[in-house]
Amino acid sequence: MICIGPLTPAQKARSIKGIYYFNMANGFSYMCLGETIILLLAMEIGANDIVVTILGSMLNLGFTLLPLGRYFTAHWGAARTQSICWVLRNIAAVCCASSALWYYLKIPYLPLITLVLSAYAFYGLRAAGVVMTVPLLGELTSEQDRGTVIGKAGSYFYIFCFAALLLLIIPILTFKPHLWTLTGLILFGSVLGVFASRFMLMVDETEVLRDSAKKPIWSEMHIALRNKPFMKLVLVNFTNNVFLILMLPISVAIIKRVFELSDSAALWFALCQFAASAVFSNFAGKLSRKYGPRQVMFVFYFALVLLSILWINMPNKFTAILLIIAFITNGACNTALPNCTQHYFLHVVPKENSVAASILQAVLTGAAGGLVGMALGWCMIKYSNSIFEPYSLESYKLYFKLYLLLALPGLYFIYNMKPLPEEKRRIYFRLPRFGGH
Repeated sequence: MICIGPLTPAQKARSIKGIYYFNMANGFSYMCLGETIILLLAMEIGANDIVVTILGSMLNLGFTLLPLGRYFTAHWGAARTQSICWVLRNIAAVCCASSALWYYLKIPYLPLITLVLSAYAFYGLRAAGVVMTVPLLGELTSEQDRGTVIGKAGSYFYIFCFAALLLLIIPILTFKPHLWTLTGLILFGSVLGVFASRFMLMVDETEVLRDSAKKPIWSEMHIALRNKPFMKLVLVNFTNNVFLILMLPISVAIIKRVFELSDSAALWFALCQFAASAVFSNFAGKLSRKYGPRQVMFVFYFALVLLSILWINMPNKFTAILLIIAFITNGACNTALPNCTQHYFLHVVPKENSVAASILQAVLTGAAGGLVGMALGWCMIKYSNSIFEPYSLESYKLYFKLYLLLALPGLYFIYNMKPLPEEKRRIYFRLPRFGGH
């Protein structure tokens, strides 16, 4: 609901609770129809690694629909916009599920075309819905509790993802592994996603966000472009997104194609990933609040670099403990890096410029990051498959050697960000000084 004037503490508390409830229901829903299930469905209907990489980049490519979210916000406010977009995105998920029907009917090309376009709509409507999330959190929190609220919200999402995997998805796929089982899970998740949208209607906000969305945005974007700490954050967030895109979908492809695991077995590793996301969302939020988001970001990005070295040295024989470590690292980085980005953003961007800066960041790091990640992934896969047999472990190892080479500069990008006041306390080590800020 849009309120005139500042929100009271009671309104803020109720709104934060609504966001927590939304994340719980959305976490359970998303696990039934999100990227892991979509990737498994894609491989069931014959998608190659290039299509898998395209689907893995859709979360970021979807940010091209951000203007739709801004248009909605100008009419209905941030919270109601998210609720509306969540209903529409779950309708798009039903369209994703229809690709199984076209595959069953043996209609050429239509299954994958339907899946890719529907996935774009699914993630695009998500992007439109969350376009004002960061400014909205800025309204509902203070500098003292911001890191905690961001961490808890993410933690609740991943806890319920974990619960959906453990209590519903893995048992069903273990006893009934079938294309239609995946389709049924997506349909169930869509219904639950529509239900989750109701919780966003509990969230109060001031008229500031709606009025900001009505203003011409180009002049405010020019102000954001002149904000040097913000632009350094944009570069870092772009880098984070690209290398998460290049890491996460391929990890799923390896355990399916190289080690030939069933869908239910593959989901045990996804379970490890989401459990790590749940734990590290809250843990990274606490570290970020205490030591500063830049340092925490450095640690988790470095973990991505180390993970590529692990894949390069992965033995040919199925080794569960190493794969568990890989997926735990995926989960930790996939939640800690975006959380730290949000926290840093709210420190370096003035509240009056947060709407334009949030949209600019989403376009430059989300949409552009998705396009670059997709293009890089395509080139890396094509090159690796030209040297080694496609879908072989040797081909994937070459892929990760290229990944390691390309990812290393990101460590300097994070170091080169402006330190925040929290960084008077160091995490285990003191970052070396080899350049200015």
